[in-house]
Amino acid sequence: MYKIFYSVPLLRQTWVTFSVLMFMVGQGMVIGYTTMLATLQNSISGILLENYGAFQLETWLERSCFIGLVISSILMDWCGRKTTYLLMILTGVTGWLLIDFAQTLSMLLVGCLLSGTTFGNLLLTSLIISEYASPKYRGIFLCLRTVSVSVGITISHILGNDFDCRLLSTLVLIFYIVSFGMACNWPESPVWLASRKQFVKCEESFIWLKGTEEPSMAEFQELIKAHKEQYMYKCLRTRTKIVEFMQKFTKSDFLKPITIMIFAFLLLEASGKHYFPAYTLQFIGEITPRSFYNTLYIDLVLLTSSTISCISIRLFKRRSVLLSTGIAAVIVLILTSSHIFLISNNILPNRPSISILLLFLYLALANLGCTTLPLIFIGEILPTLHRAVGSAVSGVIISILYWVALKAIPYLLECTKVYGTFAIFGLLITVSVLILYFILPETKDRTLEEIDYYINNGCFRNEESIDDLNILNVNDNE
Repeated sequence: MYKIFYSVPLLRQTWVTFSVLMFMVGQGMVIGYTTMLATLQNSISGILLENYGAFQLETWLERSCFIGLVISSILMDWCGRKTTYLLMILTGVTGWLLIDFAQTLSMLLVGCLLSGTTFGNLLLTSLIISEYASPKYRGIFLCLRTVSVSVGITISHILGNDFDCRLLSTLVLIFYIVSFGMACNWPESPVWLASRKQFVKCEESFIWLKGTEEPSMAEFQELIKAHKEQYMYKCLRTRTKIVEFMQKFTKSDFLKPITIMIFAFLLLEASGKHYFPAYTLQFIGEITPRSFYNTLYIDLVLLTSSTISCISIRLFKRRSVLLSTGIAAVIVLILTSSHIFLISNNILPNRPSISILLLFLYLALANLGCTTLPLIFIGEILPTLHRAVGSAVSGVIISILYWVALKAIPYLLECTKVYGTFAIFGLLITVSVLILYFILPETKDRTLEEIDYYINNGCFRNEESIDDLNILNVNDNE
């Protein structure tokens, strides 16, 4: 029935990606939950929030996010990427229906718990796009995730100020349901099928997604070869699975990507990926009284820069984009911090427009690389052999950093003011960028198998071949 529509592999990959993007728009609206909680009192009953408070609801959401990340990491290895994705969306739909029709505190809390678990799909969507998309399109598809989140946050901020919270929850449901319906037509991930030794289904899924052209079939042969080698290794070690699982945490091919993800996620959070949308009004309110309109301007800046990042990542290497935008963002953030400090101490005249413009410039630069690329790396850096455990560990890392950032902001604003807070995060960004400069490989246009090879051997296959050829030439000359 879909034969005509699915005649080109790129269209099929776009279909999968568009389904993910619909979900990410909904998640972007959820990230703007502070606006939603602010209007929740008018939507249901003032008694609910007076007795328990929006802060407790936020806490429930945060805890359920962590639970969702762990559950998703387990399920994606046990029952596949597609099934896990669908289950997590169903859980979210149930949660938002409970929130939408909540008349009691219990229904509201259960709804928050269920809806928050959909954050488990945030890491899973990166893996899905990485495994379903060709290396040529993987970067831009992963970047569009960030654009979708920015769209969702913007919608949430616009509607949350003037409309009932139920409208926001209804829109989230619509995006979830559309994504669910589209995802039902996916095949299962060829990478997961190969890991389960279902090589016939793996070939069917791979060809459906990427076609039968020579580069695609070469990638498929590399995929099958890598998984057969892993399977032979596992057969030799079936009696020591528990020991082998524990040994993962000591192996360099596990520790190396996890180390990269630690500093990539630190860069992500320090750049303001999650704390800035949550505390935009507080940051802007410290600079200028026109905080609401500037919040909308910031949303537009983030949306525009996210869109530009899709182009830059398509044209330039990942490392170049990350390092250049990271250094530029740190410089602008320090300038912003210094300018606000000088105004606060009456050294410079109070001109909020300059501080706001500097802040806009910083957010644009950070969103070009620092808050975009770490979520791309999660889909590229983790080796296939350790992907499930690595995703679980990555989920724990990003949950901890996310929680620490959100909880630390109020205390930092009280103790160090806005300029001190920006200076601290500028230092963290600097440290992260410097370390990533030394440990981050270039992944642009590389297949996942080539990246796996780099993680295991410290170089790509073609680079190793060139080194071997140079050695032979030297020996011949001698």
